[in-house]
Amino acid sequence: MASTYRSSLSLDTVSLAERINALAKCSLLAVGSGGSQSTAHLIANLHENRFGQLAKAETPLIAHSYLQKSKPTAIVLVSAGGKNPDILGVARAAVESEAKSLIAFCASRNSPLARVVNAFSRGFCFEFELASGRDGFLATNSLLALGTVALTAYGFSSEHLPSSLGSLFSSYGTPRGFGLSRASRSFFDCEYLVVLYGAESQTAALDLESKLIEAGLVSVQLSDYRNFAHGRHHWIAKNPNTAVVGLAAKDDIPIASRTLALLPKTVQKLLLKTEYSAPASWLALQAAVFALVAEYGKARKIDPGRPGVPPFGRRVYHLNAFPKQKESIETTAIRRKINLADLTDTVAIKQLHDEFKGLSERFRNAKFHGMVLDYDGTICDRVDRFGAIPSETADALRRITQSGFLLGVATGRGKSVRKALRHALPQSHWKRIWVGYYNGGAIARLDDAKKPDTSGVGIRQLQLAAEALKGVSSLGLHLSVRPQQITVESNNISDVHELWCQVLQRLSESRVDGLKVVVSTRSVDVIPMTTSKLTLLGTLNDIRPDSTFLCIGDRPQWPGNDAELLKHDFSLSVDEVDGRLTGVWNLAPAGVLGSAALRYYLRQIAIRSTHFKIRVGS
Repeated sequence: MASTYRSSLSLDTVSLAERINALAKCSLLAVGSGGSQSTAHLIANLHENRFGQLAKAETPLIAHSYLQKSKPTAIVLVSAGGKNPDILGVARAAVESEAKSLIAFCASRNSPLARVVNAFSRGFCFEFELASGRDGFLATNSLLALGTVALTAYGFSSEHLPSSLGSLFSSYGTPRGFGLSRASRSFFDCEYLVVLYGAESQTAALDLESKLIEAGLVSVQLSDYRNFAHGRHHWIAKNPNTAVVGLAAKDDIPIASRTLALLPKTVQKLLLKTEYSAPASWLALQAAVFALVAEYGKARKIDPGRPGVPPFGRRVYHLNAFPKQKESIETTAIRRKINLADLTDTVAIKQLHDEFKGLSERFRNAKFHGMVLDYDGTICDRVDRFGAIPSETADALRRITQSGFLLGVATGRGKSVRKALRHALPQSHWKRIWVGYYNGGAIARLDDAKKPDTSGVGIRQLQLAAEALKGVSSLGLHLSVRPQQITVESNNISDVHELWCQVLQRLSESRVDGLKVVVSTRSVDVIPMTTSKLTLLGTLNDIRPDSTFLCIGDRPQWPGNDAELLKHDFSLSVDEVDGRLTGVWNLAPAGVLGSAALRYYLRQIAIRSTHFKIRVGS
């Protein structure tokens, strides 16, 4: 345990903490089975206490039952091994529900869970190896490790937590100061156990119930101290062969002591308390749980780590409760529209079905001569933002340019995109590829090494905007100022729409007008009113008049930086949709977003000698 705690405390959780901090404005669903459900409850509690957002913990079966019926939310999955059928089933359901964010905690590397989560464009799996190796039948080291990772990811460093477990355990490995020595033999002989808990001891109580039941040690009932008062005490009156254990962190001790004192003297009772408050109280009470389970094991002559699993138990464990059910493209596409627009009116939903059929037909009949693509969030996902274009995507794009069709790439970035495209596509294709740098502020062919030119000075309004934004150091803004646009990022604000509001407010207070402010996946761009990604589409139309172009992006909702581009007649989204009936649709399968959705669209393309066709909506 001591080694597990040290190694868990030393893990680099910065990337995980960034993902958690990005959920500061979101409610959260945490999901885990068995021992991992205790960690799911801990994460839900941490989320509520840290951000003031509602959070709940569920088992995979219950979460699965409503995921596809609910609006996209932030989801955290917890698993020691990342391979049991329940966590994998709910992981697939979370992907198909297109969760706002999907994070997995896994105490094992290269697990099936990691593969499912990392394949999702909004997914991230934090995985590590247990220093102690695999647990026995009950979650022990994995529970301690996953809980410690959760604490550090939610901002509790070694300053808030014990530097070692030495303050919790004696040299013999038994917990200090929990009063277990006062538990008589008759306490462990009782047929039933009532476990009482407070606000800060709930997670430990849930884990105690899980371990005692899973090891077959004693029948357990759970209740918080006040809910116990609303009738649950009657069980003890009618079933005197019941022991009571109270779990209490520092703030729980008064109510715990007073409640247990009011029970009849004939009732076997035990108070396991710690003077720690959260978050250290979780570690202390978890230590007490491990010790109490061990004592029950000794009294019942059952090893909790190896209680013996019956053959029917293994069969039940491996039962697949989540058979794959493929949702049709039409159902998925309409669900996306309904979720965004909060539609409940049956007439409007009927109109969506009619619009879908008409849209699918228009796309099937269209003959295309090129395409315009957004870059960040479309060609590249967040994880590939500053790396190479994924090989699968590059191969699919080469198929288009090799056939002689025009390819336009509209991006909020500059030379880094030129470098990535040149690396991904053959030089012989560059003359057919045009790039709209800085949201269309500079248009150039890919073989033009002189553009974008960032050596000049921008228009007066952009200069004023840069001065206004630089003057607000308290916002922690990071500015990239170029003649064509100002790119704004923030270390303090995780929600890009909140950052957009801050930038707009600052420009308004400084009386800077005549500019547009748009958002991408991670940043806010300030651009002249005349700048538009549509300029790139116009350039391609000038090169090949009377042609039809397919436009694909990820941010069609204003102030998204694709909002103007995706108003084009033949537009598709790889992520968000436009809430209007006639606005842009995402016609990729459920859970297929970002660059994966782009690749899906490109696979639906059939190339002819003078044009290409795309079959979507089927």
